[in-house]
Amino acid sequence: PELYRGAGGGSTTIGGAIWNYYYWRCDGGGGSIDCRSLAPGGTSWRNRMKAGADVFLSNPAYDGYNNATADDSGALLDINENWGRNGPVSGWRDRFVARFELTTPVVDGSLLSPGEFLFILSSDDGVRMKYEYAGGKNNASSPDLSGWNIIDNWNDQGFKPSTGTATFVLGEQYKLTIEYYENGGDAAIQLTMGSNSFSFTDSPKQGPGPSFPEIPSVPRGNSSLILDGLIDLSTAVQPIIEYYTYYETNGCLRFEVSVNGGFTWTQSGLSPSGFNGPTICSSYYMPDQGDWRRRIHSLENYIGGTVMIRFRLDNQGTDSTNRRTQSPYNWLNSWWITDIRIVESCPNRNICGPYAIEVLESGGSTDVTEGGATDTYDLQIVRDPSSGVVQIDITTDGECTVSPTSVSFSAGITPQTITVTAVDDSDVEASPHACVITHTVNNGATADGNYDNLSYSFNAQVTDNEAGGSVIAEESFNSYAPGSLDGASAGGGWASNWSAIDSLAQVVDTSGNPMTYNVSGGGTVNGGNRALQVVGNNNNIVYRQLPLQTGDEVYISFLIRTTSGTTINRNDFLAVWLDITTSGNHGGAPNIGIKGNRGNNSGPEDIFARMSSGNEVYEQAMSNGTTYFVVGRIWKSNPGAGNPYDRFDLWVNPSFSEAGTPQQTSSGGAVLSSFNTLGIRIGSFESGDVAQIDEFKLGTTWADVVP
Repeated sequence: PELYRGAGGGSTTIGGAIWNYYYWRCDGGGGSIDCRSLAPGGTSWRNRMKAGADVFLSNPAYDGYNNATADDSGALLDINENWGRNGPVSGWRDRFVARFELTTPVVDGSLLSPGEFLFILSSDDGVRMKYEYAGGKNNASSPDLSGWNIIDNWNDQGFKPSTGTATFVLGEQYKLTIEYYENGGDAAIQLTMGSNSFSFTDSPKQGPGPSFPEIPSVPRGNSSLILDGLIDLSTAVQPIIEYYTYYETNGCLRFEVSVNGGFTWTQSGLSPSGFNGPTICSSYYMPDQGDWRRRIHSLENYIGGTVMIRFRLDNQGTDSTNRRTQSPYNWLNSWWITDIRIVESCPNRNICGPYAIEVLESGGSTDVTEGGATDTYDLQIVRDPSSGVVQIDITTDGECTVSPTSVSFSAGITPQTITVTAVDDSDVEASPHACVITHTVNNGATADGNYDNLSYSFNAQVTDNEAGGSVIAEESFNSYAPGSLDGASAGGGWASNWSAIDSLAQVVDTSGNPMTYNVSGGGTVNGGNRALQVVGNNNNIVYRQLPLQTGDEVYISFLIRTTSGTTINRNDFLAVWLDITTSGNHGGAPNIGIKGNRGNNSGPEDIFARMSSGNEVYEQAMSNGTTYFVVGRIWKSNPGAGNPYDRFDLWVNPSFSEAGTPQQTSSGGAVLSSFNTLGIRIGSFESGDVAQIDEFKLGTTWADVVP
């Protein structure tokens, strides 16, 4: 089966464009046509739905599409539907048809690049896909397009993939159409897409491209994934290989390297202390047991040369039959590998190189308490200066102090001990929360230019001492430099680092125009000099995991604004979502944020909350450049850890005294009894639409998130 990690695979968007969908009931019930009655005379009973669906979707007199009379229609960021034994509309079961349409952006290398793309359209039952020019060809040399030219698999079938390719030409714009029918049994459709450069499967093809058939894997046989090319480690310092994996084997899984072009393979030196072993035998780790597992191996033994790498799955002595009982994962001898990276790894240093700043934490961490315990760490440089001294200045983000605040190193390096003390403030904060400590070389006081401009930061952990503190997590973005958020780890209370798509999410400097809101009867929400800026369209632009939440109520607050030039109109959509998973479109999970003009132009309000799609409530029309303070409370009308969250209260720009009196409440649509991830998804943002978000807080009381 296909398994994907985070936003790296699975259902996909195409250049940020939106799919429009149209569903028609076709079983003869509810006043609908029975598609089987449209099949040409002589069609076998078995093929009547297949043939009738073709007639229905090919003839406007039947489908009503030109008159916009589809039984259900709307917009999707991606196509990733699994209805099981039901259908897209309540009460539907078996025999319905669908059409999905999307117009790409112009292929100009920004939102969509030219080239050949592979589409994988998995469905139960029949499906077909084509592309054509939107508004006609712009380039006379572009090929003519006709028919179902990507995929044509119009057959009853269980859930399985169909593949096809499309070539997008620079300067062109395309309309993509997918048609689908469901006859009986389970119903599902999912589209994935990637550049047509896949290199490995354990059922290899007889030649390149989707037109060649697969060769079935051999029982008791072996397979391997070998990197196509050499890795140059001639100038490496501390190289490692990192990847993420699921596996299920009654044989052995091996990571190996070769220094002689693949004639022999070895595992020597791959797993010194602190690294994973290169072999896994008779074991399994599958999605029902947790998120993708990260594995790392050292390549230091191979510095100075070139290596090849391979992943080898040995099935010797085993049959490819199920020996697990845990449903739904029951494939013996399978290995999923993704996000393979070879990087330099110099723990606790600013760079991997001969001139670097290094932090050595006592006990492996630096932990302090407001009004209580202090902690120390050692600071050093890794190479004697060529002359004079290297001076390093030390600053913090204000959550702690350090002593001394400046140290110098000369020849014969001696580590310097730094003492960290928590700032004892009156704020109720997540416990622990981060204090970012930054070390910067003072160029003017440093003689050796090799150390110029070096800087290294790490987080100390601060325990809050305010009575009744119940903040779950918080993030101000003030501890980060402008730029990428991916992998950032400041804030407090979180269970992971941020994951972010750099092209769509960036930390920006707002010192010239900070996001701020004064709470009437309370304090000030001050966004400081940094905020998160998001653009584009994606279900998982950023996300970060929380400790698992099962309590009866959780409050959330944040600042939000749109910038000059942004147009928020019908169904422009930016949602902060709370979910139990990092994948999917999160449309069925609690959302809070922007949905322009009530989504359907029925009113001017733009800020919404909902328990799940279909039960939105709205408040406040937005103006560009104005900062809004949004507060939500997700809660259970029937308390208990195993009971679902089924209410979402909404406040926009509340006074402190409004606790307990929500401006709006979304009810129903309960799908979650717990959640452990916060993320952001955007849909229908046009080019030039920009939003900024700041000061995330989650807690268990109003006072935790509203000052």
